Amino acid sequence: MRFVIVFIMLIVSFYTFGGKMTKSKDGNKWRSESTSTIYNLTDGQKFELENKSKDGDSEASFRLYQYYCFTINNIDEQLRYLEISASQGNIIAQYNYGIYLSNTNPAFSKYYDLDKAIY
Repeated sequence: MRFVIVFIMLIVSFYTFGGKMTKSKDGNKWRSESTSTIYNLTDGQKFELENKSKDGDSEASFRLYQYYCFTINNIDEQLRYLEISASQGNIIAQYNYGIYLSNTNPAFSKYYDLDKAIY
């Protein structure tokens, strides 16, 4: 059952976050952008979001989670900001954090904590 839920979440994630189409500068052609391009942050944006996150902004924390998940691929940092966002009341972050904590995938096994996931 857990496998089915994780599989569905992955399919939805790939479909939703698989990239987007944007108009080129000449306005006549469309170009595709990769997921890492969409969620990339400049140093200034990252600094600003980190400050907002420290001040309790759950959306800023969730945006940093997306940055570390889709651009940098740093599991420790992405779960750190996902936990912060979840504790700040972001419903999507709470759901995603529960999925990560209950995931038996070897990449996430050191984060496995079913008691914390249920809470």
